[in-house]
Amino acid sequence: MDEGDAPVTIDADEDGVVDAVTAQMSERTSFIVLDQITSATAMLFPAQRIAAEAHRRGIRILVGGAHAPAQLADPVGGLQSDWWGGNFHKFPCAPRGTALLVIPPEGGQDGQDLWPLIDSWGFADPFPERFDEQGTQDLCGPIAAPESLREIERLWGWDVVRRYMSDLADYAERRVSEAASEVGGELYLRLTAHAYVTTDAIDRFAEQSIPTIVGWLRG
Repeated sequence: MDEGDAPVTIDADEDGVVDAVTAQMSERTSFIVLDQITSATAMLFPAQRIAAEAHRRGIRILVGGAHAPAQLADPVGGLQSDWWGGNFHKFPCAPRGTALLVIPPEGGQDGQDLWPLIDSWGFADPFPERFDEQGTQDLCGPIAAPESLREIERLWGWDVVRRYMSDLADYAERRVSEAASEVGGELYLRLTAHAYVTTDAIDRFAEQSIPTIVGWLRG
């Protein structure tokens, strides 16, 4: 089986991302794994457009939405991918390791060709029941995830939280850029911008941590 990557530059716009991915599709392509939001660079990829093009060519596609739950109001709605997976221990604040597998109805799959990596109780059951009793797996995460989503909605409301996170990320970009301006060139940092992070925390990072990082870079 041949494997390949689709290089996407950090300054690529939506059309540039689509062009970069579709340029790697060929008659030999049978399966694509696509980030919805990239981890290191936080780029929002046009998953819907790429999934539609993949299906037009008869290519199956898995959209990895690890960072999408709660950051996007509806990360799966209208998505024509065969499968979508998202993590709930990030922005939804559920226990670590909690994730969700979705088969969007627009993708045309029914899940009956999906099987757990290890057979256990219920292996003969249909999807998704065959995934429910994998040995002695910890079910605290799946049980707690809906409560976490409801609690944040009750405390602030997810629309309010998303606006706050977006504004805080913009603020962090300005403050860190100002503090690191003497570095020269490009500096990439991954910061958390969630409801529990404040502008004061960003200020302390810019004032105390950035000089240390600059010192490391200078050796």
